[in-house]
Amino acid sequence: MAAARRPPSPGCWNGAEPVPDVVIAGYGPAGAAAAIAAHDAGRSVLVLESAERGGGNARYSGGFLFDVPDEAAVAHLDALCFGRTDRRVLGAYAAGLHELDGWLRSLGGTTAPFDPPPARLPAPFPSWPVGHRGNTGAGLVMAQQAGAALWHMYGCFGWFAFRTPEFPAPFAVDFFAASHVFVDADGRRFADETGYEVHDRLRALLTYLPRNPNRPRLPSWAVFDEAARLAGPLNGLLGTPNDYAWSPDNSAEIGRGWIISAASPAELAGPMGVDPEVLTSTLEQYNASARAGRDQTFGRSADTLVPMDLGRLYAIETWPGIAGTTGGPRHDERARVLRPDGQPIPGLYAAGAVSLAWGHLIEHGGGLTDAMVFGRIAGARWRTAPPWRPAHRRPGHDRARSACGRGHRRRRCHRRQHRGGPVRRGTPGDYFGPNG
Repeated sequence: MAAARRPPSPGCWNGAEPVPDVVIAGYGPAGAAAAIAAHDAGRSVLVLESAERGGGNARYSGGFLFDVPDEAAVAHLDALCFGRTDRRVLGAYAAGLHELDGWLRSLGGTTAPFDPPPARLPAPFPSWPVGHRGNTGAGLVMAQQAGAALWHMYGCFGWFAFRTPEFPAPFAVDFFAASHVFVDADGRRFADETGYEVHDRLRALLTYLPRNPNRPRLPSWAVFDEAARLAGPLNGLLGTPNDYAWSPDNSAEIGRGWIISAASPAELAGPMGVDPEVLTSTLEQYNASARAGRDQTFGRSADTLVPMDLGRLYAIETWPGIAGTTGGPRHDERARVLRPDGQPIPGLYAAGAVSLAWGHLIEHGGGLTDAMVFGRIAGARWRTAPPWRPAHRRPGHDRARSACGRGHRRRRCHRRQHRGGPVRRGTPGDYFGPNG
């Protein structure tokens, strides 16, 4: 996707300007969509952003969008949510999905069809944060203080990631070839490496089967052969906050010492710090399962069971990396934040990373589309809503000013003229106020 508008330059609302009709906390895709929709509804908008630039986790995402045919949309979304999200919310989501492509094009953006490479296995998506540094949980705290009900608090999405002191964020690890396994700190496999939904792969660490001799213990290791090394970069499907491009054949990372190599399982076990006999047995047992086409230990699908070349092996240390959570303030199909009794909190709306509609499993593109669909719904609400005004207003001391602070003391505000009217733009806390 290509954005049509330039990022605004930082500025601060000085309190002397008119009080805005709508205040948006967070300049991620949800905040941006809400700001545009509210402005198009004829409202003045103030966007608050805690980081120096907007975009949130969208800057590091895979950039996927998705849509589902009308007749299957709600049923598909409901199945992925395990029935834990109100079907009216899913219906509003589905309707918004159908409009996104045209809306993005109307803004001057572009989209392109994408088919995942047929050889790509379920990918472990980016405990250590790998996304936007503004994801601090502030939105959840503010929602609780406002009396919001919460939903999906059990949910998060992440993947196995490589950590190095050379860079601030871990690198997500995924494979383009099947000849690989994950082992724990004892050198034993602990799960079906390819059987988890793409955003749910860290749940493999919870796969404890009493009949097996091990309980998963960190760090884990991804062990792979020459074919998997040459198939594609271990980090590359998603973006990364780090200023580094992974080499296509992983050779640069071998040179850096991030990936270790060996001519046998026993030789590989030494730098991994695991028992050579245990690792050798693990890899030989996997190869026997691959040749038989049946994984009796974890039930890995036969079409992903490819024997590994034990004469040319590699390993990379991996740890849990978290990209975000699905939990947050509960909202309805109109993006209104709800109290525990189901009544909306006047003037408070939520969309995007702070309050995903997804309950358990997340579709490719689920985060970006959720943000834009419910951001637009929240912003468009102001076509009919009365403008917000502080309860106790004194000139130059409005509530909006207290959110901004003096001289950027608390938050940065992003200001610009948008379509002829005042829109001050400013991570993805994605809160939308005022009264409705």
